[in-house]
Amino acid sequence: MTDDAGPGTASDRGAPPAEMSLQLSAVPESVRRARGLVVDLTADAGFPQDLVDSAALVLSEVVTNAVVHGRAPISLRAEVAPTRLRVEIHDGAPDRVPSVSEVSDRRLGGRGLPIVAAVASTWGCDVDVAGKTVWFTIER
Repeated sequence: MTDDAGPGTASDRGAPPAEMSLQLSAVPESVRRARGLVVDLTADAGFPQDLVDSAALVLSEVVTNAVVHGRAPISLRAEVAPTRLRVEIHDGAPDRVPSVSEVSDRRLGGRGLPIVAAVASTWGCDVDVAGKTVWFTIER
């Protein structure tokens, strides 16, 4: 895994956003690594703790889905601007598009995307020839 932070473009308030990107292996440990980097990015940008925690929760769900249901390569891109965090997780499985389903007491899984939908300010999925990108935002 690599952490390739780079300069961003000017945000709507004139301050450059902080950005980072990394390649993830399709292993459970990638969830912890990605979560730690996004927590550091949002905390360093001065996001309140409740939003840092929300970002960590949503990121954990989306990366877990990519590891469990997606295909390599998996990559993460995050950008934090003064009023929002945007995270994109890309994997190589365009045929496995996420959708929110009803939570059932009879299934162990299926709770991740309802959590994403409830906690993220916005979220979605974009499909391309190389796979799909699941993205979310956390707004201040």
